[in-house]
Amino acid sequence: MPGTLLDWLDSAVEKHRNAAVICYSALFLTVCALLSASKMMSFDEMATYYPAKLPSTSDVIAFFLDGIDVHTPVASLILRANIALFGDGPVANRMPVAFGYLVMSVAYLFLSLADVRLCMQSRP
Repeated sequence: MPGTLLDWLDSAVEKHRNAAVICYSALFLTVCALLSASKMMSFDEMATYYPAKLPSTSDVIAFFLDGIDVHTPVASLILRANIALFGDGPVANRMPVAFGYLVMSVAYLFLSLADVRLCMQSRP
């Protein structure tokens, strides 16, 4: 029985690859949003958040150039743009990271499937 369920799932994903990616993405982002809404910000998130809330982008860059923080300003600048687009809230602040993980997991899925197909084709 478990083998037939896995075979069915494999054939369904093969037939409807785009739908499988969309469903996986929707499920992943929904779970991330629910978890983000219920958790407090960690120290690392606050270290990115507070510079992003400075009055201007030049202030953010100056904050990092002055050596106040040892990190690069990239994460704070991305978060600043995200706050301007989607507002300020725990879910919106964590979505750039969630999208990054989503892109990497989908890319890994496709690369691993391509590797399996390549190995299957090279068999004698």
